[in-house]
Amino acid sequence: MTLQAALADLADLLADKPGMSGSEVLSRGRELLTWKTSQQLDGIFKTPPTLMTATLDDGIGQGLKSIHCFAELAGMKTVPLGLMQAPETIIAECRRQVPDFLGLTVLHYETEERLCSDIIPQLPDSVQVIAGGPIFATMSEAVLAAKPYRVLNNIKVFLNFLLDMNDNRGL
Repeated sequence: MTLQAALADLADLLADKPGMSGSEVLSRGRELLTWKTSQQLDGIFKTPPTLMTATLDDGIGQGLKSIHCFAELAGMKTVPLGLMQAPETIIAECRRQVPDFLGLTVLHYETEERLCSDIIPQLPDSVQVIAGGPIFATMSEAVLAAKPYRVLNNIKVFLNFLLDMNDNRGL
């Protein structure tokens, strides 16, 4: 089995079992990481993209643990900035390191507003922002589509994003 097939199978499993807990999903990811290492597999990208992550208003970061696990599994380079980061820190690090993606957990509406008004306009144009968090479940598809970032609100969606990104790059 290829790594790409294993990721697709996991995305399908998550679609079939939407009630899996976050810890169960993370456990599956860690099992796949162990398998990937034992098989000496590289990621799914010829040129691994870089994912920088942080939270603005989340002091626990459970979502970031999962995102890091699955990003590493897919072969992305991860740069964790940490929990409860100031917008100025995130902006400065994105300008300094210029990652392909900035992944943020957003828990509150005020934080989402700051993301749109204060952070995204100051990022390098090449940095694509992805976000997740419980507030997005309350927003309509039309509202989400108008945002200047992409919402990837669960691991199934994140895995499909990675697989689609790989397919669209022709890798």
